[in-house]
Amino acid sequence: MSWAKVLIVDNETKFQRTVYTFLRMYDYTVLSAFNSTEGLAMVHKEHPDIILIDVALPHKDGNAMFRELQRDTSTHGIPVILLYEKGQAGNQSQQDSTDYVFKSGRLVDLEKKIRSVLNTSVYKKTAGYVEEV
Repeated sequence: MSWAKVLIVDNETKFQRTVYTFLRMYDYTVLSAFNSTEGLAMVHKEHPDIILIDVALPHKDGNAMFRELQRDTSTHGIPVILLYEKGQAGNQSQQDSTDYVFKSGRLVDLEKKIRSVLNTSVYKKTAGYVEEV
């Protein structure tokens, strides 16, 4: 049984496949979207527990998608982790997202970050998650 539903919004197929395969090993349900339009539709249809968004999406970038999620009362409480490339322009510390990671980092660190975000006390109260022992 899956313990959390993760939506990955990234236009890089190889990155999506790699993350999908890795997170499935940890019993996550993993959903994919290749742009912000697909991602927003998927959020409303599937109600993921957490969203990973590449900031460098074409057309409407990840920051714009994040802001749209925050304005919508039905989605503003969903934790978001923004995905950056090393050396990418932008100031990650000024984002209002739950957290951020570099796409070139270790997958095990990404999974730990997801688990940590999902186990925060604020999110646990609304979603009912408990940390695995």
